[in-house]
Amino acid sequence: MGRTRQTARKSTGGKPPRKGPPRPRPIVIPSRGTPEPTDEERLAALRTKADLRNGVRMRDCVIAKLRRKVRQRDEALDALQNDYDVLQDDDDEKEDTILELEEDMLGMAAELEHLRETEAALTSSQTALDKRIADLLTEVAILSCACDCKRSRATSFSSEDDAL
Repeated sequence: MGRTRQTARKSTGGKPPRKGPPRPRPIVIPSRGTPEPTDEERLAALRTKADLRNGVRMRDCVIAKLRRKVRQRDEALDALQNDYDVLQDDDDEKEDTILELEEDMLGMAAELEHLRETEAALTSSQTALDKRIADLLTEVAILSCACDCKRSRATSFSSEDDAL
């Protein structure tokens, strides 16, 4: 069918390729001891050959159909595999995102714990400062009273001196 002249010659033993349908093979006359086949026997033999050829053609058609089905299923399988790979990549990305969020949550929890510790330290420092301020205010009040007392004595001594 798609053969070049040289390949056809190689397959036919150097003869040029024939054109047209194949010729029927000549009937070989059996040797004298056997009877010549009847027309019915010849017809049956030809039918058998035709049946064999048709069977080969049918087999080739079935094989071609099966190959097409296999190719289609391979393509469908490849498409499904690609879809699965895409979904797997999406799942991997989601898993990575979840892991990142979990790491962020752990970081935030550690930061929150640090802030709570700092708040507790500041609260205790504030309490200590409040106590120190109260102590200093008490001291200032005492010193202020002492100063007032000294002034009042000093003024009372100076008025006594003036009276004398």
